[in-house]
Amino acid sequence: MPRKKQAAFAALNLVCKIAPRIRDIELLVVDVDSQKGPNKGLPPTTKFPGGDEEPEDMVDPRFTASRELSEETGLRWPEGIFPHRVHRIQVSRKHFRVGYVLLYEECEGELRTTPTQGTKGVVSPGYWMTVEELREQDKLHPNHREALDDFVRWAVSSLGLQY
Repeated sequence: MPRKKQAAFAALNLVCKIAPRIRDIELLVVDVDSQKGPNKGLPPTTKFPGGDEEPEDMVDPRFTASRELSEETGLRWPEGIFPHRVHRIQVSRKHFRVGYVLLYEECEGELRTTPTQGTKGVVSPGYWMTVEELREQDKLHPNHREALDDFVRWAVSSLGLQY
């Protein structure tokens, strides 16, 4: 049987709410209960909303990130706004992952309150975790930890926050 072609990239969304006090940044995450693939049967994985490119994404990670945010959370990127890219890593010779930061207040739509079926499993409704919680609980999917670190570097340099 022929192998499925690996997507050229995966894109994820770092949707954040920034409270007035320093170190009070919350990030939107979802839990994925994998029903197929190597993670089938394992406990759900916490990750940032996102996923692999699909043909309709026109080979642009921004379209992938926007589509995945809508599919997994019900939120949408605002029309004409392309959030700041804070993460890019070469995963293999033919595959890379990018992450975009978006303020929750800029999002359109409503946060979904029920689970949905994704391509890899059941996706929980989105919920908020602080940077400290994500680091302390060690719940974040390993592939998304580097994006969290890049987000923190961006927050320190762009927003003047201290970690």
